[in-house]
Amino acid sequence: MDEPKQPDQQTPQRMSGRMQQAGLAACALVLLAILVFLIVKLIQGPPDVTAGMKHPPRAAIETLSPAAAPSEEAEKTEPAQTEDTQAASTAAPPAADAPSQTGSPTMQLPTFPAENLTQRLLLPLTLAESWLKTEDRLYFEEPAADKRVPDATVDLMCLGDNLMHSTVLKAGENGDGTYDFHNLYRYIRDEVQATDLACINQETIFINDPKEYTNYPIFGGPVDVGAALADTGFDIITQATNHCYDKFSRGIQDTLAFWRKYPEITVVGIHDSEADAEVLRVVECKGIRIAILNYTYGTNMGIPRDDWEIDFLDKEKCAADIARAKQISDIVLVFPHWGFENQFTPNAEQREWGQFFADQGVGAIIGCHPHSLQPLEILTGENGNQVPVFWSMGNFISHMLGNQNMLGGMARLTIGKDRWGAYITGCELVPTMCYGTEASGKWEFYGMRLTDYTDEMAANHYVEHTSVQEMWDLYHQIVGEDD
Repeated sequence: MDEPKQPDQQTPQRMSGRMQQAGLAACALVLLAILVFLIVKLIQGPPDVTAGMKHPPRAAIETLSPAAAPSEEAEKTEPAQTEDTQAASTAAPPAADAPSQTGSPTMQLPTFPAENLTQRLLLPLTLAESWLKTEDRLYFEEPAADKRVPDATVDLMCLGDNLMHSTVLKAGENGDGTYDFHNLYRYIRDEVQATDLACINQETIFINDPKEYTNYPIFGGPVDVGAALADTGFDIITQATNHCYDKFSRGIQDTLAFWRKYPEITVVGIHDSEADAEVLRVVECKGIRIAILNYTYGTNMGIPRDDWEIDFLDKEKCAADIARAKQISDIVLVFPHWGFENQFTPNAEQREWGQFFADQGVGAIIGCHPHSLQPLEILTGENGNQVPVFWSMGNFISHMLGNQNMLGGMARLTIGKDRWGAYITGCELVPTMCYGTEASGKWEFYGMRLTDYTDEMAANHYVEHTSVQEMWDLYHQIVGEDD
């Protein structure tokens, strides 16, 4: 009888050897892939988070249209804008010796010594660890809001109504028929120019014919007001107000014809063609694309025949605009002209609209029109999103008659962006003051932070009850004692 065949004792050893070889090969492939990836990252270099900084250079201002953007060659040969589109302007790259902006985020590649063989072999792993920490790649799900660390941030300041009464126009007269309004903004100029993006609500319309310069209740003033705003450094002008149709369509046309001389400034809320009304304005700064929407509840001189001339508060239109703006931007900001005049709290209609905008998922809401300050509040949208709403910024410049009309606000927002998107990382309401006097024999007006307002100024103010203490008391009455 044949003896039973003994099992091959070498088979498990052979299988073990093959598995070890396969494991080593897989590890080698993984290490090779990591090495190639790191080499590519080193070649690409870090992202330029300072691209588009305003000072220096100015923030890039973009206007996006459903139509195809013009080619670079077309922009060179046709610098003037047509009435159907607003040209996009891109900030020039900074000079090699241009100073960097204080406090701006920067990123540099790490350097590691590799003086011996061991360090050289470990260099890929060291770089991988550094890259994971720097880029926060260890998170694979969006962290809680207070745990997010933005790759870039943009500081935005927004001021209230720039209201050009006849006495304010007199303050800008040179005596020879010309005007200069730069002095109105002397106390705020440095802050405007030091901020990434600055916005102001231009309450009144411009008109080219000096014979048509008029005061309340139908306003119209010189374009020199706009020139002073541009030179001060404002980047965004909101124009959808109840006074934007005071000079009918001609006022809108004159105003926009002037603003087109400053393509780096984004003007929203009014339009001189139906094609222009279809364009959504998006400002790009430091790699963050910010959509700007501006609407008014109505106008004092009726509704234009072509209602596209003015952006009105209409829920169907607003919802469509916001949805479209989300597709071409990182965050959407809404500037509504709403509320009752001389009120310190938002009315029911403001609250309804504020909740509507929060439910649409906008990033922040900055309101104007009441000519008095109203508080900052955080609304919760239907998706749990937190939305700061500045119910009213009040006036920045005006010749109104109450101390409540002299107190205004500055909305300060910080917009951050990481790989999950853009969001508001911080917000603050700062009190402002309009100082007006005729003590020198000539009208003078200045807009400033309330902290820059002095007792000496108060002694010469044309409005009673505007002492420094009284204005601070009024501010705390409006926003609360703890603010």
